[in-house]
Formats: sequence, C-alpha cells, structure tokens
Amino acid sequence: MSEKYMLKMMKIIIGDICPHPKLAWWLFLAMILLFSGYVLRGTVPYNFELLFGFFLVVLVYLLKAESWDDLTQKSVLVWGGLILSYVISVFAISLFHAPLLEESRSVLRITALFIGFLVVLAAILLTKPAEDFFWYFLLVSSFVLLVPITMELTHYGWKVFEGEARLGRAYSNPIKFGVYANALFILMLGGFVWAYRQGKKVLVLWCVMTLINFLAVVLSQSRTAWIGWPEAIIGWGGFYLYLISKAKFSFEKKLFLVGGIVSILALIGVTFVGEVMQKRVVQAWSDVEQYLTEENVETSVGRRLVMYEVGIDLIKEQPFLGHGADDFESNLTSKTAQLLTEKYNVSSNGFHFSQIHNQFLMTWINFGLIPFILIVLIFIFLLGFFLRGLKKSRGESKAIWVAGLVFTSATILLFMPESPLQYSTYSAHVGLFLTLLVAFSLLNQKSFTSLRTDKSVLE
Repeated sequence: MSEKYMLKMMKIIIGDICPHPKLAWWLFLAMILLFSGYVLRGTVPYNFELLFGFFLVVLVYLLKAESWDDLTQKSVLVWGGLILSYVISVFAISLFHAPLLEESRSVLRITALFIGFLVVLAAILLTKPAEDFFWYFLLVSSFVLLVPITMELTHYGWKVFEGEARLGRAYSNPIKFGVYANALFILMLGGFVWAYRQGKKVLVLWCVMTLINFLAVVLSQSRTAWIGWPEAIIGWGGFYLYLISKAKFSFEKKLFLVGGIVSILALIGVTFVGEVMQKRVVQAWSDVEQYLTEENVETSVGRRLVMYEVGIDLIKEQPFLGHGADDFESNLTSKTAQLLTEKYNVSSNGFHFSQIHNQFLMTWINFGLIPFILIVLIFIFLLGFFLRGLKKSRGESKAIWVAGLVFTSATILLFMPESPLQYSTYSAHVGLFLTLLVAFSLLNQKSFTSLRTDKSVLE
C-alpha cells in the first residue's frame, strides 16, 4: 500500500479533525483484524486476543500525550466500574469453588477479555477518530464476512436457498454465523443517510452489503439472530420517520417515501427467503405446543425449556455463590434425567450440554447472585445511557444512539436462548460492538464527529 493511497484512506475513514490520524488508522486496521479473528477462527485459527497487546501499547502512548479528561467522564467511570466489578466477582467466586479445572479456567480467560475491551475503549476515546470510523468499520467488516459466506455457498450450493442446509454449518456454527451477520445487518440499517453523504459509490456498496448480510442471516436459519429484528425495525423506523418529519418537502412526498420503504420491506418478505423463515417459525411454534402438551419435550425449543426448569432448581440450591463452572455439566445431566423421568415419564440419561442456553441463568447457576445482578445492571446502564443521548442529540447524529439501543436490545434477547459469555468468539462479538458503540456515542456527545448535522440529507 503506497503512502499516498494510505493517506487518502486515512482522510476518508478517520476524518480531518482527528488529533492522531495515523494512530487512528492503525486502530481501524486492528479492529478489522479483531473482527476477522473471531469470525474466521474456526477456519483460520489464530489467537485474536493478542491484539489487545497492541491496543495497550497505543493506550500507554496516548496516556503520556493526551489529557485524561475523556477517561474520567461519569459514563466512562460507571461503564468501567460495572465491567471490572463483573470480572472481579467471577474471578473471586471461581476461586471460592477451587480447584479450578478446565471449564473454570476457560471461563476466566473469556471473562478477562472484557478488560481488554476497556483498553480498546480508552484508546479510541483518546485517539478521537471521526464517527465515519464506525460506519466504515461496518462496511469493511461486511466484506470480511463475505469470506465464510462464499465458503459456505461453495460447500452447499443451491441447497442453502432451498432450506435444505443452513449457512454456517459447514465451517462454523449456524447460530454464531447468523448472530455475526445480524449484528452488521441491524446496525447497517441505520447508515443509509451516512452512506448517501459519502457519495454514490459508498451508497451502492452499503445497499449491496446490507442486503447480503440480510440474506446471510435468513439462510443461517438462526431464530436466535432473527429475534433482533423487531427492535431494529422499531428503532430505525422511528429514526427515519423522524428525519422525514424534519425534511422540507410536502406531505405527499413524505407519504410516498414511507410507502416506498414499506413496499420494499414487503417485497423482501414474500421472496424465497420467506419460505425459509416460515419453516423455522412454524417449527418453533410446534416445539412449544409439544412441550406444553407434554407430547414431546425433547425438541429444539423443548430441550431449552426443560433446561430452564432445571436451572431454576439449581439456583434455588445455591442462590448466592452458585455451583461453580466445573460442576455445571454433571449437575445438568443428572437433574434433567431426573426431571424427564419423574415429571414427563421419559426414560433418559439426561442432557449433555456445556451451557444452559440462557446467559442470565447460566451466570446465576455458576457464580451466584452478584455476577447475575451485575449483568442486569450493565444492560440497565446501556439502555439508560443510549436513551439519554438519543434525547439530547439532534438530526442525523441520533443514528449512533439508535444503533446503541438496537444492538443492546438485540444482545439482551440473544442472552435469552444462548449463553454467549461461555465462548471467546461470542464474547468478542458482544464486547467489540458494545465498545465501539459506547466509544463513538461518547465522542458524538463531545462533538468529535465528521457528520454534518446542520442540514438534513432529505431536504
């Protein structure tokens, strides 16, 4: 890459007002590598956690060169305090359940990732890149995701479009794959105004990659990912209606624009992907009915509901300090075998899962009440933080705050049927996007942004 081309890219992505443009450019590349690392880990395995060392070096340099004022904001201190409290409580309770076997050590390594993301947050806040950094990150990350998408389509061919195979199953996991693609999709839904500002080429790329991410989510057949759509539709629908209401053109034009958007969404809904979605939704509903009537409790949804029953019993046994991570699988197996036999008259050796498919229950079962409360407080803080910022912001600058609300809501729902904090890739996914959203929301609040909010793009 020539120096001239690199400087041009730096100016486009980082913006003109960044006090450390070259450093911000390298941070951007490191963030892309971090995203690539956890998305492609099953295919191109490498220890993406080593990148936190680079962010730490950057932070140490910036702490000498910059004022610490940006790191002592109330929101930063509360966010950092909640994360550190969660990490410390998990470590302390794990030591209480010593000796630490393989499962406990794995959980502790994953939990420690969030200290790394606090370092990333601090590095971004002191580097102060423009908000364009965030939106270009989503665009470039979508191109990274094209690699596993292409590999999956090459492996399965047209079977994926016919619903006979799930995108992500060949080289990864369809649920993880769907969640990764969905994060990009629901966030990119809010970037069309920004993309329009960047010019026709960026707008076309944005539309194409958003559509590809949408198809990837659908074809993964991951209902876990789909539960993030309602809040995305509500959040971004409200955002665009707000911009339309502020635009200076007639009511008829506004009505035509809204009707066009609704028509496009309806057209997408009745295409071939609709059949795939309908199949999965009908299956889920059937699973619930079979569970409620006790006809069959060992379906995909039924197994989760049985595990939740067992999870609540395990919490009642050790509500304050939990059972420890190492005893989880044996407890789950024995308890589910007992429940299936006594309540449902099903002869079974129990379920053999490494997680209970609900992060809130999982945390309480393994580590007790305090870490559970801290996770709840983290989400309460995030919702309050983004809501307050949304109310104070104006015009197109609201986009980053809506993005924070949409992703936070989707993550809360993700924690219901899955236990993401049990896996390093899931944890990196949650940690990376929350870090970016918190960081750029704070920078937006401090007016470090290249978005021109004084004039609506719809005028």
